Amino acid sequence: MKLSVVFLIVFAALVVDLQAQTYNIRDNFFNPDRDDDNDDRDSSKLPIPIITDQAAAAIVQGSNMLADALKAAIAEEVFDKTGVLTIVRSLVTEINNMLNNLFTKVSGAVTITITRSREPESSLSDLISEVKEAADEIHRIIDDLRKYVKPSELSDVSNALNDIVKRVLNLDILKPKSRSPYNPFLFDEFGFNRNKDKDAYNYQGLDLQTVISDWSTAIEGIAKAVQVLAKAIQKVISTRSLTISVQKSIYKSLSISGSFLSSVSTKLNSALESANTKLTMYGQTILTQVNQSYSSITSNPNKWHHRLLSKLYDFLASYSDYVHKDYLHPTSASMKKAEIDIASEFIRATRKSGLKISKVATYITDRAAASANPRASSTCSMSQITILMGPTNSLTRLAQCISVESSNIHGISGQAQQLVTVAKDNAANIGNQLSVCNSGTDECYRQFSEVFDGKKKRAKKDLETAAEQVESMMRSITERITNCLKAVADEIESTCRKCEKDFDFCLRF
Repeated sequence: MKLSVVFLIVFAALVVDLQAQTYNIRDNFFNPDRDDDNDDRDSSKLPIPIITDQAAAAIVQGSNMLADALKAAIAEEVFDKTGVLTIVRSLVTEINNMLNNLFTKVSGAVTITITRSREPESSLSDLISEVKEAADEIHRIIDDLRKYVKPSELSDVSNALNDIVKRVLNLDILKPKSRSPYNPFLFDEFGFNRNKDKDAYNYQGLDLQTVISDWSTAIEGIAKAVQVLAKAIQKVISTRSLTISVQKSIYKSLSISGSFLSSVSTKLNSALESANTKLTMYGQTILTQVNQSYSSITSNPNKWHHRLLSKLYDFLASYSDYVHKDYLHPTSASMKKAEIDIASEFIRATRKSGLKISKVATYITDRAAASANPRASSTCSMSQITILMGPTNSLTRLAQCISVESSNIHGISGQAQQLVTVAKDNAANIGNQLSVCNSGTDECYRQFSEVFDGKKKRAKKDLETAAEQVESMMRSITERITNCLKAVADEIESTCRKCEKDFDFCLRF
């Protein structure tokens, strides 16, 4: 609940009670038939003016300023990695508790003293010690902020708090005045006879008009001191919020760069998958073409010698096995390995560089926000942040390592096609020659049958060579990309270290 609400509720009850008492007194004063000797008026029933508008306005304004400070701290608290705003929230809460207690007890003390027969200072006997104890706790909270808040800003908060405590220690609104109790200020608001009931405006040695005046003045002074304190706290929050705003901008920039790098990574994966699809398609194509090259024999087996057919079927079965085991499987595996290795290094370099930039940017902005050096934010911080977030230190540089290899990745499929075409031609080129044995002797069939044994070895070697060439090209591309990523990441890290070092050096002057 706002301070103004707490105080004004208490005060409203007091005003209603005092107004009722005022009208009772007025009736007594204006009744000519009243018996002065038998006047049993309670001495507490006196015409008391309400608190001044200035004092009430000061309380409301101070309360609103603290409420605004609390709202501002809560709004940015989730983004504050230093914990400053969390501490400030606790600080404002403690201050609210202290001031609620202060205003309530001061108001209550005045009410009790005026309306009841009690000793003037009894109602405030514990207030000063309570306020001092609360202030000590608040100072302990302030100490937790020293690492992340400017000394001048903390000093303003401490001084404002000390001023409130000092004003409480100097409260004298309920102490008897030196003015004679028989010569008090007299009210003429209701046309009272100033020569009658001279003690009507004096209660237990107190000049009541002076009590109310002093009460309003003291409360207004404390309320204005609260405004100064709230303003000092708002300054701390404002500085921290500005720092958070700069950090948010940095994180957003890094996030945009990260999104761009993600799209580059997606394109790389698509290029690798496309190349792998083409390599698979080429393998299936040459297998079909080799089978077709011998279809004139396999489609009419009765015309051919059984020994030749046996060798041919064995060769075709072996060739299919070679295509899958010695070409398709290793090329697909090399593509997948390249995709994983490049992606792993890409993620590592991006994370390493992004975290380093973020860490140094946070370090610089946090230290600038807490530094007593007037150049910390305007010169030292901004000059290094500009370099840190500049194009020469951007995460997007990592994308260049991949983009320059795009044409080479696309070129792999073309080179692989040439290699498997050679393998296919070597496997199929004997098909037309077999027609000479269509009606020949067994020796003819035997001669060609023995050729297939050699072709099996050649086919296996051709397909292994094609796969090895693809693997070699992918290893080279992977090495170039990963080396480039490491080099760029190391350069970004070096720039970050230099920015941090130059910032620290700048703070010394």
